[in-house]
Amino acid sequence: MLRRLTLALAVAVAAIAVGAGSAPKDAQAAWKYSCDVMVYNGTPVTTNIRLFTWLPFPGTLPFEPISGTPHEISAVYVAIGLEQGKFGLLLSVTGLFINGGCGGTVQYITGQGLAQCAYFNAPRTDNTISCNDPIKWVQWKDDSSDMFVVLHIGSRGPPFRRLAAAPSGVPLAKPGQDPVATTLGLQRKDLPGSGWKRTTEVEKVGTLYQLLQRGQQPSWCDEKHKGKLEPLHYGHALFTRRGGAQSAFSLVDLFLRNRGASQLFNETLSEGEVKCLARVLSVSDGTFQTHATARKLSLPGISIRRQGYRIAIKGRINDRPWSGYLDLAQLQAGAHYSLAGFFQAHAPTSAAAEQKAFAAIASRLSAKG
Repeated sequence: MLRRLTLALAVAVAAIAVGAGSAPKDAQAAWKYSCDVMVYNGTPVTTNIRLFTWLPFPGTLPFEPISGTPHEISAVYVAIGLEQGKFGLLLSVTGLFINGGCGGTVQYITGQGLAQCAYFNAPRTDNTISCNDPIKWVQWKDDSSDMFVVLHIGSRGPPFRRLAAAPSGVPLAKPGQDPVATTLGLQRKDLPGSGWKRTTEVEKVGTLYQLLQRGQQPSWCDEKHKGKLEPLHYGHALFTRRGGAQSAFSLVDLFLRNRGASQLFNETLSEGEVKCLARVLSVSDGTFQTHATARKLSLPGISIRRQGYRIAIKGRINDRPWSGYLDLAQLQAGAHYSLAGFFQAHAPTSAAAEQKAFAAIASRLSAKG
């Protein structure tokens, strides 16, 4: 659930607010060509490190094959992960010839919360990377016109000295952002009032994204029991207004068979997953002190399979009283599935506005079926 909500929001490369670090100056580099990131699993527990999200630049949206680059995201990175005491999970992206730059943001599930970094390799500048606390050592293997770093998660391990061969016989992730799937999701005409802007800048989501970044995922939120689902196509949309105080988003998955959409429906907004998300949004981190509770949300006027929840978040942010409301709806019509939501600070989004938007998505999913 947390992964899917993050994917729905994280629709573009964005700077993650984490501790900063930079590589030594390379005055000779005139053009930047590639960005390679690798991981060492130095965690004290025997949990495998798994890829959570990767948002490369230049490139595509999360979990979409990166055409034209030397490597694509492998399904094993997500499903199996990296064993304790080993190196692996190579992610590579090549800069465009026009400007030579590359970069990205990456998150890993570690068993002790998310490890995350944002990195950038721009023409005629320092290579830079910013990481949060679970990453104990950023080992620079190349800081010239190319960038190659090894992220030591959990503890500092031995220096990485050679490039491991790519795993053989591993299936690659195939689903891609699809224009048709995108049109089935949330559209500007579905939203109430004026001032909504479609965006690919995740930082514009504001407080909700900050809470997701600061929140801790409990160990009982483990997703190992879930099956691996790969839709044929997916599409997502994100809209904001009032400086991120309001946002609306949707994620659409198109499967070959009804079974895939049904399994996704059963797993995404289950009672346990909603409780897990509420726990993540209950943050105790410096000036962010919040508590979240969840209840079921009725979705009248929709004839297809549907389910809804409201997560109410209350507390203090920056020493001021604050509240926010995240309303989520999942919809299924045959082999077509959508997760959609509204977030608004201080008061819930009106029931009429949400009903109109969710019904519009349901109608498009049904017509597509």
